Amino acid sequence: MLLFAVAIVLMGCGNNEVKVNNGGNDSQAEENNAVSSSEKASGAEQNSQPVPASYVDLGLSVCWKNSNEWNSADDQGFYTYDDAKKKFGSRLPTKAQLEELENKCTWTWSDSKKGYNVKGPNGNSIFLPAAGYRYCDGDVRNVGSYGYYWSSTSNGPGHAWYLNFCSGCRNVYYYGRCSGFSVRLVQGK
Repeated sequence: MLLFAVAIVLMGCGNNEVKVNNGGNDSQAEENNAVSSSEKASGAEQNSQPVPASYVDLGLSVCWKNSNEWNSADDQGFYTYDDAKKKFGSRLPTKAQLEELENKCTWTWSDSKKGYNVKGPNGNSIFLPAAGYRYCDGDVRNVGSYGYYWSSTSNGPGHAWYLNFCSGCRNVYYYGRCSGFSVRLVQGK
């Protein structure tokens, strides 16, 4: 009787590959390799990359970083839109990716941590703190009650799209690019 050991290896954001160790049965190994090769040739296997360190696969179109980026030039860690776009470029989520996060995840407010636990369709989650924002005049507002996160999508010369939330609200809207908001990066799958 042959014993088979199956190991599931996480290969990328939500994509699993099953490897079979058949205890030295070469004909079975060749059959498994042939199936894998034909699946690859037919495109049945998705092109995937390993989940980057410090990113989480929520079961969405991109992986989300598990913490905010910190701007050392700002005592609250905020970025203006132009600074965030210049520093992070395509690693900033698009407006569509923010809307996907907003609409396809379960959001649970935490009074103790002051922010949202955001659980994706696959059960994985990230935490988004309600860090507030820095208004264009330098005044910091809404710390602990609202979160503001830049997208990479501008809305005209003076505005850009962002995710806004409080304990009973969340939406994607646009605001002045001179304001300082939090930044949460994404990584393609």
